[in-house]
Amino acid sequence: MMVPMPKSAAFIAALLVSGVIGAVATSRSVHAQSGCQRVHGRVQSTFTTTNCTSPIGLCTTGKITRGGILDSATTFLALDVAPAAGMPANEPAANLAYSGQLTIETK
Repeated sequence: MMVPMPKSAAFIAALLVSGVIGAVATSRSVHAQSGCQRVHGRVQSTFTTTNCTSPIGLCTTGKITRGGILDSATTFLALDVAPAAGMPANEPAANLAYSGQLTIETK
């Protein structure tokens, strides 16, 4: 089922792009606990307004594929957004950063 995009679709798209850029820019080395394994997969998400309780109106539904034990449905609920990716001295105000809750519904 196709969900109609709200008029603010460009704003939401900018949020997602800046969020990915922010996540990549702030990633750091993390070491797994004993017994943990690396997992790679593909996440595909679609904006939705159905049951979206985000205070900023940004929710997605999607799925993880080619991720082995993580192959499953996902939902994302954005909780907050900041202009200039939270770094006004270094980023243009048009760049936005967001935070929220990603839920992965595995077996």
